Amino acid sequence: MVQIKWEKVPDCLVWNKVKALRRKKKFKQIQVAVGADITIATLWAIEQGYEKKTTDRTKKKLAKFFKCDVSDIFPAEMIGNRPFIEHIESKQIQKD
Repeated sequence: MVQIKWEKVPDCLVWNKVKALRRKKKFKQIQVAVGADITIATLWAIEQGYEKKTTDRTKKKLAKFFKCDVSDIFPAEMIGNRPFIEHIESKQIQKD
């Protein structure tokens, strides 16, 4: 596997690596969807941040397409379009 070298970006943007990688490689959504054998709707949902609903099988297909490890493009557990940890922290702040 090839280790992907990511540019330093603000932590709030790190979670959406599928879209960033697609754009970096100048692929259209249809190219990634066909190449990874997933639907465009699935890819769109992932790029919008709905990774929580993404199956392990789909994650593996995308990783295989991009020739990287799953953890390279899905580094954090998601809730909606926010990383899980950010979701938990926001809930704790609301309680205070």
